[in-house]
Amino acid sequence: MLNKKLVNRSIGNYIAILRGKIGLGDNTTAMEALALKDPVSFGSPFNSSTSEAKEGEVTTARLSNGITVVAETPRIPSTVTMGILMDVGTRDENSKTSGALHSLKTTYYKSFLRTNETINYGMVQMSGGRYNMDFSREHSIFKATCLSHDVVDIFTMMTDCAFEPRNFVSTNVAIAKLPHYHQLAKLTNSHHELTDKIFQACYGTRGLGNPLLGHEKNILNLDAYTMQQFQLNNIETDKIVVAGVNVEHAEEFFELAELRLGNLRYNQNAKERQASEFAESDVRDLTKGAYNSHAAIVFEAGDWKADDLLNYYLLSEMLGRIEVGNNDTLSTARNRLTRNVYAENAFIDSVEATNMHFTDSGLFIIRANINGDNVNKALELIAGEFKALGSSKDAELRVAKKKLKLKLMNALEDDSVRVEELLKQTSVYGKADFKSVIQRVDDISAASLAKTVQNLCRAKMTFVLESASLQNIHSHDKIKNLFA
Repeated sequence: MLNKKLVNRSIGNYIAILRGKIGLGDNTTAMEALALKDPVSFGSPFNSSTSEAKEGEVTTARLSNGITVVAETPRIPSTVTMGILMDVGTRDENSKTSGALHSLKTTYYKSFLRTNETINYGMVQMSGGRYNMDFSREHSIFKATCLSHDVVDIFTMMTDCAFEPRNFVSTNVAIAKLPHYHQLAKLTNSHHELTDKIFQACYGTRGLGNPLLGHEKNILNLDAYTMQQFQLNNIETDKIVVAGVNVEHAEEFFELAELRLGNLRYNQNAKERQASEFAESDVRDLTKGAYNSHAAIVFEAGDWKADDLLNYYLLSEMLGRIEVGNNDTLSTARNRLTRNVYAENAFIDSVEATNMHFTDSGLFIIRANINGDNVNKALELIAGEFKALGSSKDAELRVAKKKLKLKLMNALEDDSVRVEELLKQTSVYGKADFKSVIQRVDDISAASLAKTVQNLCRAKMTFVLESASLQNIHSHDKIKNLFA
């Protein structure tokens, strides 16, 4: 029979070791003192004057351990939205840790040093707020929304869930859940497998080529030890960004972040991220029993810091997207792919242009769902429309700019999107400036856009096809020549 005192002592020692290892100590007394302070006059060590700040003003501070904290004052009376960005994505996983971030997402409410999942869920529900976690190929982001008087509790909960080492309870729960998430993704036709295939064709089987949800066969290996090693090896404290939107007093928010995260130490064993390299390739898979063909033409594009970054977004806006039965795409009825490809050809079920960018690479992708034996004709039509962008008329350019600016401004009205953009821009550029982005869209000239089109046509290209018949499809060189 187990000795309860011995078990409790062992658990207590384990928690104490973990707290000392990563610096997640219990600052309860300091937190209570912060809650009683006057946010204007308590004498914060952070130098800012948010008591007289303008609406929507962004203030930045850096904690003693290198964490960057960003606060934006309210534009209108609203709830507070907070976020934490870790510079860790699926590109940082390997064969042993594949699926680690997916595991974290399925258990993002779980913590054990201070509270537990039940308490965390109850706090969010009683505050009337929202809380979630998501990840991409380069970042992991925790976000929460609540009323201002719940910020201390919700922020504390969020930091616990984000940075506590995964224990055997949370990892075992994730192991049980993950097979069902993989099956659900297949049933809902999320196209994640085709997207993974595109990235693997461009970047190989490592780095950006890693599957977004992880390898299903690796689920059982994601135990507590593996997850803790993944956290220790990849989270770097000085690359963490914390942000708050609708924060009335930035100094108070900075002090809260310092109390909760100032002692965090997560960069001792961090490894250098493997650089990505785009490779031209041609991937064609036979799909039995399928009537439709899925084709993707992928060009190497600029990274986040490319001078013509916004040109790619404008090109995507001008080409647009349309899909049978998807009413959300009807608003793009006047773009080129809709007007000249989809509307004029019954064999096109869907077609879209999109761009993706990363710290050291980027993609410009045109995808189409094609009925019957019409792949070659569809490729020729798409290539013709793409090249025609290089000679766009001023009227078309003005309309596209207005639509892109409206889309950006509407998105930034959503505080969840806004805090995410604050996090990402601060992480990539060192600061966030929404107004300059809008201005830079206006500054795009027809000549600049034509040059970007020309550069893409000359760039490395990858072609991915899933079809019931692979006979008589244009070769890779011929497809590339269509865009020359």
